[in-house]
Amino acid sequence: MKKLFSAVFSIALALCICFSVSGCQFIRDSGTIDDIPSAIEASNNVTFGTLYDSVSSPERQEMKLKDAVSLVKRSSVAIYMQNSAASGVLVDFADGSVGASDDFIYIITCFHVIESKGVINVFVPDKDYSYDNLGYIYAGVIGNVNATPTIFTDVNNVPVDNAVTLIGGDKYSDIAVLKLDVTKKTASGETRELSDFVTAKLPPVDYTVVEGEEVFAIGNPTGLLPGSVCSGIVSKVNSEATFEGIGTMKLMQIDATINPGNSGGGLYNLFGELIAITNGGNTSYEAINFAIPMHVEYDGFKNGFVDIAKQLIGSYNAINANGFINYGYVEGRSEVMGFTVTKEVIVNKEYVVVTSVNAGSQASLKGLQVKDNIVEVLIETEENNFVSEDFKTYEQFTQIMNQLKFSEKRFKLVVNRLGGFTVQSVILGDSEPFQYKQYIFCDTGNYKAQ
Repeated sequence: MKKLFSAVFSIALALCICFSVSGCQFIRDSGTIDDIPSAIEASNNVTFGTLYDSVSSPERQEMKLKDAVSLVKRSSVAIYMQNSAASGVLVDFADGSVGASDDFIYIITCFHVIESKGVINVFVPDKDYSYDNLGYIYAGVIGNVNATPTIFTDVNNVPVDNAVTLIGGDKYSDIAVLKLDVTKKTASGETRELSDFVTAKLPPVDYTVVEGEEVFAIGNPTGLLPGSVCSGIVSKVNSEATFEGIGTMKLMQIDATINPGNSGGGLYNLFGELIAITNGGNTSYEAINFAIPMHVEYDGFKNGFVDIAKQLIGSYNAINANGFINYGYVEGRSEVMGFTVTKEVIVNKEYVVVTSVNAGSQASLKGLQVKDNIVEVLIETEENNFVSEDFKTYEQFTQIMNQLKFSEKRFKLVVNRLGGFTVQSVILGDSEPFQYKQYIFCDTGNYKAQ
């Protein structure tokens, strides 16, 4: 173990349990939002296997911890990217809309695990629970079609099959889904059958998590210890936790010892059923850690890992009519406008200055430029007029923009722009106003197919 993983661990371990995310900028391709199928409707075609029909099934028996671990341990994978290590769970979703496939298997992990993009390695345990077996190690590329899949432990950087691809990711639930194509070659040049893998199963639909219930997590703490098991109890079924870049989430609170590298791993009950995905914790206090439950609702959206994964899988379309890779999305999310701003103070006056504009975003298409000074937001009224929303500080501007995320109102931006030696006042979105729309594609995707 030490020999194989030492090369991986030499990479700076970037994941922190109390993680900070920079955010995922979402853009549209040349299609329109009307071209995109409803993710909620598409999710109805996606199923997730269970072991038992009901909690009262006579075959469903609570096990000793060691037996439950033995049942599900091979469903836990180790995930490595260029600057981070994490975990994931093999699951057996089936997409009824396109037909179940015998060629691939899904992996659930956390969005913050894959948002950095680049080459990804997935280490799957073999039948002896070993993560050292090259015949179970796969590579892929997240978000950059120009990168070449390689195995980080191979000093020769020999290209391997692109076996791991992104289905889609959702920042606000912190869930992402990967696809592992088992027809592709492993690091050893072999190909496997689906029967070589063990997938996690959900509890019956009438199962309810209760506080004090014994649970265990399997993950990859420090990046050197894939398949590590820790146990504890459910401290709170519904606990609020705030993460930078995401905001407040409603999560399951557990006292199991979760460490950096556990993100994206599975949390199981003693029936051997997957009940949550571990994703964060409090770094200032012990035994306060969190996991994303199967089903949870907040901010008007169903944000449980099952609900999110089903939408991502159901709405995924490998290649659309324009040749772009369309990753799965979550319906109803607001679109990031595609620009960032900063506060500049000159002679005690605050200015909102644009620091970056993403290619392909609404902001870019409407002509917003770096160094523009945003001075007005014009918001549409019920009479279809546009009225100025006054702001004097960076914080007030931020509040206005946040409120617009949850409305149907269109708006325009007025900027002051330096042109030569004069300052020009420019109205952006005058003929076609800005409008927050659904998240469609994350910048970990939407690349032209090669």
